[in-house]
Amino acid sequence: ASAARSAPDGYTFVMVAQSALIAAMMMRNPPYDPVRDFAGVSLIATLPQMLVVHPSLPVISIRELIALAKARPGQLNAGSSGNGSGSHLALELFNHMAGVRITRIPYNGDGPAIIDLLGGQVPMKFDNLSTALTHVRAGKLRPLGVTSPSRTALLPDVPAISETVAGFQASIFNGIMAPAATPPEILNRVHAESVKFVQAPQIRSRFAGQGVELQASTSPAQFTAYIKTEYARWAKVL
Repeated sequence: ASAARSAPDGYTFVMVAQSALIAAMMMRNPPYDPVRDFAGVSLIATLPQMLVVHPSLPVISIRELIALAKARPGQLNAGSSGNGSGSHLALELFNHMAGVRITRIPYNGDGPAIIDLLGGQVPMKFDNLSTALTHVRAGKLRPLGVTSPSRTALLPDVPAISETVAGFQASIFNGIMAPAATPPEILNRVHAESVKFVQAPQIRSRFAGQGVELQASTSPAQFTAYIKTEYARWAKVL
C-alpha cells in the first residue's frame, strides 16, 4: 500500500509474491489494486512447493494419494500455514483439480505446521521446497510431487504433480514492481540489473541450494502481463 502511494520517480520499488495479489482479494476494502496501481519490473524467482507426507501415510505417489482420498473423503488432513498462504491455495487447487476432499488444518505459520507434520499429528502438507528439502533428504518426510510445471533439478526423481493432475501448477513467485506511471526508462534500467543478478553463477548456485529457481522476465511489460494473468488465475481459485 505504501509503494502504491509513492511517487513514480524510481526511488520506490516493492518485492512481491502471490501474497500481494491474494491479500487484496481477501479484503473487503483493499488499500491498493495489485494490477492498477503498479508497473512490473521483472520476475526474480519461482519457488516450487512440494507435497510431502509423513512416512506413516500409506502412499508413495500422487496417484495413490488420490485413490486413498477418494476412498476416505474428508477423512485425510493436510496442514497449512494460514488462510491465503501458498500451502492453503495449493491444497484447495489440488482438491478441485484432483476431485478429492482433503481437510485443511490451518496453523499459525509454517513452523508449527512442520513440527506437527514431522511428529505425524498431521499426515501431509504442501511445503516450500526450500524448507522441505532437508527433511526429505533426512528421510523424515516422503515427497510425492512438486508444484512446478515440470520436475526440479534439485530432486529430479520426484515427479511434478502435473504428470498426474494435468495442468496443476502452484509455485510461488517473487518479483519487483514499481508504482504505476513509473517512466519506462527507469523500469528498463532496473530490469536490466535484475537480469544480471539472476544470471550471476555464484548467486544462482546459492539460491538453487535453497530450492529457489532464479529467472527474470524478458521485459517489464512481460512481468506486468504475468501479474495480470496470475491475479485472474488465483481469483478463480479463491
